[in-house]
Amino acid sequence: AVEAAEQPDVAVATVEEGAAHVHTVAQYGVDERASITSTTGKGEFARSREELFEELTSVLRRLDVEAIILAGPGFTKGDALDFIEDEAPGVAERVRTVHTASAGDRGVHEVLKRGAVERVQTETRIAEEAELIDELMERIGEGTKVAYGIDEVAEAAEYGAVETLLVLDERLRAERAGEGDWDVDVNDVVESVEQQGGDVTVFSHEFDPGQQLRNLGGIAALLRYRLN
Repeated sequence: AVEAAEQPDVAVATVEEGAAHVHTVAQYGVDERASITSTTGKGEFARSREELFEELTSVLRRLDVEAIILAGPGFTKGDALDFIEDEAPGVAERVRTVHTASAGDRGVHEVLKRGAVERVQTETRIAEEAELIDELMERIGEGTKVAYGIDEVAEAAEYGAVETLLVLDERLRAERAGEGDWDVDVNDVVESVEQQGGDVTVFSHEFDPGQQLRNLGGIAALLRYRLN
């Protein structure tokens, strides 16, 4: 079962003239995914910047991450971003740029030290939560395919109707610690939703979407179909 909201996975791509490195930052740590080097000098074996950017774009396209930090010294990262915007706009939407003095491992270390990954993770998480809460409020307004409050949500979960479960972190903790006032075991609801192939998103109480969810009883669901 879900313990807490997972931080979104982030890729850090560091670029300098003649080289690009891609790392992913997830719950378990930093992992190097690609190291692309080329000779940028003159001669028949020299690879153009465009080829370097092409290979970098290809690597980023294949990564299953929610945000990408493009870092490095000088103007190369800006030129790389221009290339990505032209060739892969969907990837470019997830990119933020950060200046670092180095590329490679040292560049990634700089990015981590500055807290850039945490900032991007927070922004990404707030954006995702805001999107879900907007959808929830819209459905409440229309009175369709939605449940909120523990009783309605538990009933929907029992019917296998929950597509996405939205639950507030502090409420989840309180209920699991036996300090809440719900008559239903929240673990049963979460497990039921997961077993039926639904998604579970734990909202942070620190951000506005979580506060909106708190006003609805700390738990709500987007449904696959309407329950009468």
